[in-house]
Amino acid sequence: CLPGTRAQILERIDDWIRDLETLDRVLWIRGMAGRGKSTIASTVAYRWRYRAACAIFHF
Repeated sequence: CLPGTRAQILERIDDWIRDLETLDRVLWIRGMAGRGKSTIASTVAYRWRYRAACAIFHF
């Protein structure tokens, strides 16, 4: 994502990843075409790429 865009959803995803007490450990991003799902997934994968506590699959 470009700096300053989609900040709220990215923050919610980061908080969800950090919350070790959450039982739901699969994040499914869905929505209409052209809404930024792939961009959000790519940004999350990039941000968390060096953290061993998180496995990300982006397809």
